[in-house]
Amino acid sequence: VKLLLDYYNDYPWIDLNLQDNEGKTALHIASKEGHLEIVKLFTDHYNNNIFIFGLQDNEGNNLLHIFFGRHSVVFR
Repeated sequence: VKLLLDYYNDYPWIDLNLQDNEGKTALHIASKEGHLEIVKLFTDHYNNNIFIFGLQDNEGNNLLHIFFGRHSVVFR
């Protein structure tokens, strides 16, 4: 993923927000599976742009719904 993001500007035809048949993006899937390092790579790449957090899958779930629906997080 890091390599893809590093070369993204050189290949503008790459769609990082491409959705599968369930409407999930790579970021949604990484979040669901708990791959926090990949989620961080994407959010850093987008400079924490609020747009990526609002992308919804076919069930209307966005990134935060998917993450917190699957993982328990304790804030201290």
